[in-house]
This record gives sequence, structure tokens and C-alpha cells, in this order.
Amino acid sequence: MAEVENDLRGKVTNVFRKLGCVAIEVKKGTLRRGDEVLFFKERRLDPSKGDPEEYVHRQVVDSLEIDHHPVEVVSAGMRCGIKINLPANLLPPNNCVVTRIPAG
Repeated sequence: MAEVENDLRGKVTNVFRKLGCVAIEVKKGTLRRGDEVLFFKERRLDPSKGDPEEYVHRQVVDSLEIDHHPVEVVSAGMRCGIKINLPANLLPPNNCVVTRIPAG
């Protein structure tokens, strides 16, 4: 997982279950429509502190929006919404790390 962590893009800041999407704060680089991304959250050592389970989901960014307007690219310091190709109960949790998977 170390090589993927080197391509960190940001983290999930909000989960919108009814819409099937998440809000992401981009912290580094850019995020583009068509990028393949990995959402992951490691297992905590103390389950009593919440979010005890590990989470991993990989998908291509098909829908990228800022304030409900489609965009092609989002840069560091911006927030965006991404449609997730999963049922609502399987969406990435808050504070989930988002990394870009290098092409090739």
C-alpha cells in the first residue's frame, strides 16, 4: 500500500448516502475525471474509538462536481463531490483517505 500512499490526493469530508456520493477535500496535486482512485481507511487498534473496520474501495472517477456543477479537474485546496458506484450502505466513511492509482 506504500506506493499508493505516495499518490495521496485527499480525504472524504462528508458522506451523502441518499445521493450516493462523497465530498472530498483535495490536499495534494489534482483529481481528474477518469482517474482511478482508491479509498481506504486502516483498522484502528482500539475499536472503542469508532470505525473499527478497515475499508477499501477502488473505482474510476466518472462524476466530479463542485457546487453541483460538473468539472474535469480539481486542484489542491478545493473540495469536490464524487459519485460512488456502490450501494449507500457501502459508501466510503468520513476521513477515508483518497489516493490516485497511477496509470499503467
